[in-house]
Amino acid sequence: MKLPASVIQEALQRRGRWTGSGLRPETTYAFPRQFDGCHGAPGHVLIAGADLFAKSAASAYAESFKESASSAAAVCHADQLLILTAPPVPPTDMKTPKERKESSFYSVSPCLYPEKSVPAEQIMHCLTELYDRMEAWEEALDTCDQDIAGIQRMLELTAVCMNGSLGLIDVSYNMPAYTKGMADGLGLQARTGVQRPDDANIASLSEDPQITAIRSVRGVHSYENPLSHRGEGASLYRNMFRPGEDTYYNRLLFARDAGNYSATDAFMVEVLARKIEKITVHLSTFSLPSSEFAAAKKLILRMTEEDYRYDAAAAAALHQIGWHRNDCCRFYIFSYMYPERDNGITEYILRSIEHLIPSSCGEVKDGRILLLQNVTRGQADIQDIRSRLAEFLRENMYKAGVSGKTYSAEHLRGAYLQAEAAIRLGTDRDPMFWYYLFEDYRMAYLIRKSVGEIPPVLLIMPALQALLNGNDEKGTQYLETLRVYSEENFNVTRTAERLFVHRTSLQDRLNRIRERTGLDMDDPAVRFDLLFSLRLLGGEETGVRPVSPRLPKTIS
Repeated sequence: MKLPASVIQEALQRRGRWTGSGLRPETTYAFPRQFDGCHGAPGHVLIAGADLFAKSAASAYAESFKESASSAAAVCHADQLLILTAPPVPPTDMKTPKERKESSFYSVSPCLYPEKSVPAEQIMHCLTELYDRMEAWEEALDTCDQDIAGIQRMLELTAVCMNGSLGLIDVSYNMPAYTKGMADGLGLQARTGVQRPDDANIASLSEDPQITAIRSVRGVHSYENPLSHRGEGASLYRNMFRPGEDTYYNRLLFARDAGNYSATDAFMVEVLARKIEKITVHLSTFSLPSSEFAAAKKLILRMTEEDYRYDAAAAAALHQIGWHRNDCCRFYIFSYMYPERDNGITEYILRSIEHLIPSSCGEVKDGRILLLQNVTRGQADIQDIRSRLAEFLRENMYKAGVSGKTYSAEHLRGAYLQAEAAIRLGTDRDPMFWYYLFEDYRMAYLIRKSVGEIPPVLLIMPALQALLNGNDEKGTQYLETLRVYSEENFNVTRTAERLFVHRTSLQDRLNRIRERTGLDMDDPAVRFDLLFSLRLLGGEETGVRPVSPRLPKTIS
């Protein structure tokens, strides 16, 4: 692990005052952990003791020093650590140009040195302790899962190391991960799931010029925490950005009661933010600040209630986000496949879906995502959205039910019911699918709703009931013929091919069915009744066992 010079210098201050030569605070150094007194060698750190300079007049020490300087110049790079325990001045016995050139390495290389002599062993002990602690922390972070639960664990581990509280806040002021101290400071309850301040507080934050000013700030900085109810004072923060974007989508906050922060604090916040960024950039896509959509989100929840009515409040909620009463809309319901194993990222999934589906607004209820899309404003074809969502749903283990189009805000409650029916029927009939469009299950919904107090067999047309009540094999075979005939759009040739009979034989069979049932299959009304009755008998929509066999039999 590499540490910046500012962190190393801060740790060494416990061994006296240290100053730098040619150092930049952000310069990073690696610590190889090996040394042999004063000789530098590949993979080693050169540590020159103050007593070496004091006795530099002795030729043996002078020769040893020259070897150390030469080897150090050959192996020390920008990512290695060079620490001197005395000011970098050449020994007095170095008089030749070659010796002075070799000793000039110390005057041009970035280094740290104490104002007073410090034993090399103490320096090594201090640095070993620092690097061990940092590496143990980083290794613990790397063992955390790559999801929101893992981020929560990262915050908890780091909060213990830093003796403070941490919170992850998105651009909409949602808090998907935080430690108990941060939750207490923001007036939230420390419980599982995404938390957020109340709407009034969010509205004030959206107008706070200090918050607006730091939306595009990069790096680790401190500012007065406007969310705090305890008045901790300044908090450290680090914004997270996506490539090509100038406004943050996530912000990591660190707070300590004392309100004083060190170079080590800033470094740990930076490392933690980079690790979280690698996770959240794949998990989350955030909408505009939620205060603009707060009323619309409440309206979406109202649509799930039986007493929903399009009223002045609904009109105002839509108007606030630029939607109109007669815009074309669709309703979506997204459900996690394994709700008993809640992955804790529902809010993040919602933000990602809002990004994938243009002109959409969603809310979470009972672990499911309810989303309303304005098709008029979004100008996106449903098939295009289908292809965009297919891979996303598979990767995140979600299923989606989608309503048909509705052209009036008065019918949004009905659109919600369509999405409910689509995901329910689709999951029952096609469990391997990820995306269920109500248009594909409309007939199944009508048939299932028609079956109530009266058994399905008594809802079919009387002529078919007569065939079933004949108690002969031929009646059942005739039903199978009618089923295939209707599925082939009443085409004799294709029906004969499916039943493996001659066209003339099939025509004779249809004539016998007409004589036995009295059906005029050229009448459109009879055809519709026949289709509906056969779907009832099929049992797929009603949930009953099919009456007729599904495999064709050749009969004459």
